[in-house]
Parts: sequence; C-alpha cells; structure tokens
Amino acid sequence: MIIWHSAQNNHITDLRNRLNISYQKFKPDEKSWTEIEKVTGKIDKYQEVASSRVDVASYTGIILADLPSEVLLQSITYKDRTISIEFKAQSVLSFTKLISKYLKEDTVETIELRSASLDTSNNIFTIEAGVIFK
Repeated sequence: MIIWHSAQNNHITDLRNRLNISYQKFKPDEKSWTEIEKVTGKIDKYQEVASSRVDVASYTGIILADLPSEVLLQSITYKDRTISIEFKAQSVLSFTKLISKYLKEDTVETIELRSASLDTSNNIFTIEAGVIFK
C-alpha cells in the first residue's frame, strides 16, 4: 500500500534547504559541486515520484465507509487506480444501494461488475466488482 504524507514532503524540502545553506557557507570545489547536483537531482526525482503517488487509504476509506451491516466484504485489492472488491449479502438491493453510494463519490469514475452469483442453498449473493477512480 502506497501512502504519501505531507510531513515527508516537508522533510525533503527541509533537507534541500539545508543543502543549499551548506553550499552557501562552504563554497564547495568542483567535485563537491558535482555531488551536490547529484543529491539535488535525486531529491527532485523523489519529490516528483512521491507527489504522483495515490493515497490508497482514502480510496479504501470510500469503499469501507458506511458499509451496510447486511453486506459482508470478502476481499479488497488495489492496482492501477482500481479497487477490486468482493461482497456477499442476502439481498441484491443491498448491493444496488452500495453501488449507488459509490457512484455519487466525486472520485469514482466507473464501477465494473465482474461477476455475480447466487448460492441457492444459503440464498447468498456474491458480487465481484472493480471501482475505478478518477
């Protein structure tokens, strides 16, 4: 699970500021300057990659928020802006309400119904779906 916190971004910015102050104080030679450029480049690349990361916790929070008691979450996985979920319930109406709730979220783009089945011996519906986020 990938989660980016602003505290980490502040820490990187603080490191960059210290690096610049150190450079101004010590007037490095050519070799030191090359090392400083390498470190600065690595910090820039890390910030670029880190800022493009997705906050998976907020996506799973959307899926789990206000989950009706009659719906049992069997599994949840995340990959490429999509959360794959499997639910079980005794009523199709429970799933319909849940899907409607997800579609009202500003961050949800699409819900893909992947499979639906009914265990007639227990009258239990199983739904597998993918929730694709914007």
